[in-house]
Amino acid sequence: MSSIAVLPIGCGEKLMPFAERVEEEMIAASRMVVGREADVSIRVANEVSDDVAGRRLLQMSQAAYCSRAYAETVQDNSGEGLHFIGWHEAQGERSAPWLKESYYPKATLKHRVSALVPLINLAASGLGMAYLACNLGDRHPNLVWAPFQKPLAYRSLWLLLHKDLRKTARIRCLVDFLAERIQARRSEFWVEGTVKVRS
Repeated sequence: MSSIAVLPIGCGEKLMPFAERVEEEMIAASRMVVGREADVSIRVANEVSDDVAGRRLLQMSQAAYCSRAYAETVQDNSGEGLHFIGWHEAQGERSAPWLKESYYPKATLKHRVSALVPLINLAASGLGMAYLACNLGDRHPNLVWAPFQKPLAYRSLWLLLHKDLRKTARIRCLVDFLAERIQARRSEFWVEGTVKVRS
């Protein structure tokens, strides 16, 4: 039996006829591969150092997203008067290194979250801006790119499997299939005009 820790959008309906013996476990936890709870996993990371075999599929872009109404308040002033939704920063912190390196270094942190769904929901509700991977932010009907920015380089998307399964035919077949499907959608992850650092 094979298990999948994360399945990218658009692969599920095409995967089952291709690999009928694969049991889908839609659990987003990359540690499952290391803990032998899943044979294959997809991870968003800069580097992978676990004891697994990894294939870097592509690099991702990120941008600041906000509601349409909030976007109308954004001026070309490096973010002065704007608010960002933070990610695990300590309460009371008004800025963070990632914010100072963004196109809005004068913006301040107003809210904090520890999970992706609340981050997206707060931004879509007009409570500030949030940095999101473009493949997520672009799909949300209530989010738009904040003005006066270029997309920034983000982490990479990795396909991981146990080292001892690299030569197992059914796993190789699955991994090759997933890699091909994801790389065919590269433009959803890496947006044209993405820069490595703010210019």
